[in-house]
Amino acid sequence: MNQFCRGRVMGVVSVAVGAVVAAGMIAGAPREARPSPGAPVSVAIVDVAQVIRGLQEFSDRENAVMAKMEGYKKNLKELEDRIKQIENEIQNTIPKEDTSSRVNKLGERLEMKALIETRGKAYDARINLEQGGGLHAMYAKVIDAVSQLAKKEGIDLVISDDRRSMTDPTGSYEQNESRVASRQVLFASESLSITDRVTTIMNNDYLAGKGAAPAPVPAENK
Repeated sequence: MNQFCRGRVMGVVSVAVGAVVAAGMIAGAPREARPSPGAPVSVAIVDVAQVIRGLQEFSDRENAVMAKMEGYKKNLKELEDRIKQIENEIQNTIPKEDTSSRVNKLGERLEMKALIETRGKAYDARINLEQGGGLHAMYAKVIDAVSQLAKKEGIDLVISDDRRSMTDPTGSYEQNESRVASRQVLFASESLSITDRVTTIMNNDYLAGKGAAPAPVPAENK
């Protein structure tokens, strides 16, 4: 064997012997000196959308918004009725030879139509803003309730449960790609879900301010 090959073989042997010695040292080390496995992590999942839909406060907010919407519709209906009244006057009341009055009424009708369109857009925007503000408030309260429950019960990590997010067999590539990329939970045991508990706790807190008796909180899943 030439000197070059002999040197490489000796190097390999040295490395192997070193590894064996190191392994022996680790095996013989005191138990407390060995690296210990990490502490178990407590994990839970919450379907945020389901919680919000189940909140009495969210329902009350939505009902209040719907009541405003009905008021807006009533206002628009009054304007539409006024347009019909103007058209009736043009058709049946104002003499055809009274050009000046007819022109004035036609102008009034145009103004009413423009007003309906403008108010309709403004009302839609206001409803959208109110619903957006309500969702923001409810989401913040859900996060707070989840945090309090997690701290109380020693839960280390709470993940948003998005298992209902599935690809669509009739969806475009871009739509399905977005769903695949955004989904976080591929599988989770139902025992990890605290969705019902969070919903009940939040409803009890909200209804307590109205003097209602609290509902029993679902037991922790095992």
